[in-house]
Amino acid sequence: MTRTVTTAALAAKAIRAELKEHFPSIKFKVRSENYTGGNSVNIDTNDLHPSVISKIKLLVAKYQYGSFDSMNDIYEYTNCNDNIPQVKYLFVNNPMSDEMRTTMYAHITGYYDVACYENGVDRFAHRLYHNEDSSFWKSLAA
Repeated sequence: MTRTVTTAALAAKAIRAELKEHFPSIKFKVRSENYTGGNSVNIDTNDLHPSVISKIKLLVAKYQYGSFDSMNDIYEYTNCNDNIPQVKYLFVNNPMSDEMRTTMYAHITGYYDVACYENGVDRFAHRLYHNEDSSFWKSLAA
């Protein structure tokens, strides 16, 4: 019995190769999913500067053939390309590692002079982490 390789798996393979070529020092986990109503590719990494995530999203955007318009509750096919495997949804996930979270909390405590376990600090840390112009990323660059 011959196993059929899905379009999502082909897209994941192509994405993996491009990421390896353009970002050789970064570790990625790229996986595909197929489900009723579509398919997707998830790209997982962590602790990357938001500007690097933007570059990754720009590089792999061609593998997503459209986007969901929630206002009209429809999926719009705006980026179809028959020359490459494409998926309905493409996700780039960049959560903080425990080590990065510790660094972030130390930054918040020192820079903003607040206790790190007060209500809302996790949301604040999340905003700093995902904003490339934040005091956190500037402090790491210094």
